[in-house]
Amino acid sequence: MNSGNFESFLEPRAERLKLYATKWLSRGLSSVATILLLIVIGGILLLSLVFALTLFIGEAIGSYALAALYVSGGVAVLFLLLWLLRKHLFRSTLIAVFSDAFFNGKKKVRNARELENELLKNELRIEKSNHSLFVEPLKYLLKKIF
Repeated sequence: MNSGNFESFLEPRAERLKLYATKWLSRGLSSVATILLLIVIGGILLLSLVFALTLFIGEAIGSYALAALYVSGGVAVLFLLLWLLRKHLFRSTLIAVFSDAFFNGKKKVRNARELENELLKNELRIEKSNHSLFVEPLKYLLKKIF
């Protein structure tokens, strides 16, 4: 294989790698930027809502301090619910997003259990191929000898 053939073999593969890197990095970074933007705007919106709710309740009951306690208690309950549901809300969502991104929608892994099952299946396929890599040539040689 001369140098020209080797370069013609290698160049399209290197270009494919660069194109896929561009695709996945741009998709990933735009997702991160979108999420950060939503968090910032959502946080400002939530802060404004909490402040307005505190003022509204404070006017109604005549005590802004007590209204702040009520609203803070509501936010604490909301935080507790999000904390208890974090695996389902966040991890499963991220698993599904990454599964779609990495496998172009071909593998539909939707939660941690399905991901673990796919990992086990993949490990078994690798183990089987490693086993056959060593056993099959040995079987062939034994058949030729005996």
